[in-house]
Amino acid sequence: MAKSKQRIVIRHKWALGDTILLTALIRDIHKAYPNQYDVGVDTHWTNVWWNNPYVTKFDNKGGPKPQVIEVGWGDAIKWNAYAKYGDKREMKHILAWYHYDFERKTGMDVPVTEPKPDLHMTDDERIRRIQGRYWVIISGGKLDMTTKHWHAHRAQEVVNKLATFGIRCVQVGAVHSSHIHPPLQGVTNMIGKTENVRDLWNVIMHSDGVICGVTGAMHIAAAFEKPCVVYAGGREEPWFEAYVNNFNAFGKKAQPVKVEHKFLHTIGLLECCDKQGCWKKRTIPLDPQDLSRKAYTLCRAPVRPEHSHPVAKCQDLILSDHVVEAVMDYYDKKMLPPIQAPKGLPLPVVNSQPEEIVIPKVELVQVRAEDVQVQPPEMQATPVVVLREPSVETRPQKPYQQVHPKEITQKNIGQIKRALSVMDNAIIGGRLTICVLCYGNHVDLARKCLSSIMNTVPIERIDLRIGTNEINPDTLSYLKTLPATKIYANSTNRYKYPVMREMFWDETAPITTNYVVWFDDDTWVVKPDWVSDLCQTIINNHHYNFRMFGNMMYHDLSMYSKGGARPDLWFRAGDWFRGRNFRVRGGQQEAANGSVIDFAVGWCWAIATEAIRMANIPDVRLRHNGGDITIGEQVHQAGFGIKQWNKGKSLIACPTREQGGRRGYSEKFPWDPTR
Repeated sequence: MAKSKQRIVIRHKWALGDTILLTALIRDIHKAYPNQYDVGVDTHWTNVWWNNPYVTKFDNKGGPKPQVIEVGWGDAIKWNAYAKYGDKREMKHILAWYHYDFERKTGMDVPVTEPKPDLHMTDDERIRRIQGRYWVIISGGKLDMTTKHWHAHRAQEVVNKLATFGIRCVQVGAVHSSHIHPPLQGVTNMIGKTENVRDLWNVIMHSDGVICGVTGAMHIAAAFEKPCVVYAGGREEPWFEAYVNNFNAFGKKAQPVKVEHKFLHTIGLLECCDKQGCWKKRTIPLDPQDLSRKAYTLCRAPVRPEHSHPVAKCQDLILSDHVVEAVMDYYDKKMLPPIQAPKGLPLPVVNSQPEEIVIPKVELVQVRAEDVQVQPPEMQATPVVVLREPSVETRPQKPYQQVHPKEITQKNIGQIKRALSVMDNAIIGGRLTICVLCYGNHVDLARKCLSSIMNTVPIERIDLRIGTNEINPDTLSYLKTLPATKIYANSTNRYKYPVMREMFWDETAPITTNYVVWFDDDTWVVKPDWVSDLCQTIINNHHYNFRMFGNMMYHDLSMYSKGGARPDLWFRAGDWFRGRNFRVRGGQQEAANGSVIDFAVGWCWAIATEAIRMANIPDVRLRHNGGDITIGEQVHQAGFGIKQWNKGKSLIACPTREQGGRRGYSEKFPWDPTR
């Protein structure tokens, strides 16, 4: 009888490039322990794993519960990209860091076999999207990591100079609201026109190479063994990111890198990155938090040219000729076939190491030089033709995604105009339904709450609905002066959740927006751009299946299980319960003996209307207490996640119990056996 395989799930929920890197670990677990493990994954970017022969999908029913192992490379930042082995340190590439972290947490030795990610495409997916010879180029990137951005005008110079050699460029980039990609001239513009990450793989796989910063595209290029020129600057150590053989950073058992990248770094050239990367995030402040609690993440030496957007000084040291020379070197060394018949063209000579500066060696890296002008004769460029348009509707770039945002200062914080164009994203749909519940004779609280909302979002952007319990005539008179879609006036206390249900399921005035925001009347807005923050958070996390947003907490049912009590039965009796296990404390994993419920605190949260409908929110059995916990489990049972938002009351505030919060009626939770 064959021995059953052990089950493990690897969890890692970071960016696209991180998920792509994780594919190497999954491959190498199977190579190190053949036929011993079934390996599942719990990541974002699930289509990275399509057609991967090493990944197993586990059914909720049958078989042993898999062990969940969360891996990452967070310690690399603290340890300057060195892995620790007792008193010894070892240079470790980010790809190999997953193997290292996995071994630390499991004791299983899994060496890197191939120094590249492991991506699997079908024959149909490999059919060319673009005909011709071209390099892929990225200008810009995510707004949370602007220290990785290069000058857009220098990227344009690269395009222009390569064209004189007969080399065309295809520009790619995401059109998520958190991405900025200044469009380049003289390129085939594919920004937002790759229908998913696998489509991007196709564009890179058929290219001659990639020009980009430290981003997912360089890891995709490595997976398909494509040349890549990386304008890296001084944010990260070269052995941590560069696909080269100099550092042996993939481990002793790894094969050599077949197509080494040209990693243009500046480690050793500036005080801020003299011996190690700075790991700073933003070049200049873009929001008020960059001037306060996030100030430590700002670049210490930004360069602010008048004709372009600011970049980190380390990026400013990289010239367009460095990139052009690195690209042409692949042809000169015959690593790529010539674009046309060789002409014996000279390449610019770049001095890469000024006197008295020792730079960690990276093969074929140019990091600083005199500005050498490249003036080759004109050549006929190979035409580039898009053979297949996207099969799904793609989103065009919006104007603000084509330029870098202006720097924010203490002087202009109060002058910021609320940028509510983010609400026009299809995920938001242009408007929000805002529901406010007012209680008793507290017109002052109602006025504070509602005025703070209307002062921070135009009324045409919201569907305002106001519920009441034990309403006072003065409060009702005030509410009637507001531009509310409907007021649900109750002279008695019908309790919170029956009124909420009436507001959510009103057949005479059905909710038509994609999202609903809930406010108790003792809350108020403390940050004017809370709507933009909320909508951006929703947009950024929608594709990861999050549908509820609020200040997250957890509730453990085990505290009500004494004496054989079964508090879980109350939840299981709900018509919305789908049989998903509760979670265990200390993580997000579900388990048969789980007892933990994640929830958003009840005084302010946002939820997708589709989640309300799918989960029948709120439960019809609820009265006043325990509703936020119940809604948390309803969202979970519907297959959705809850995302942290408004942590620490940074956007929307409410008083503590000692400050007068939690007024009026109170009761025990409906699953409390002592009620």
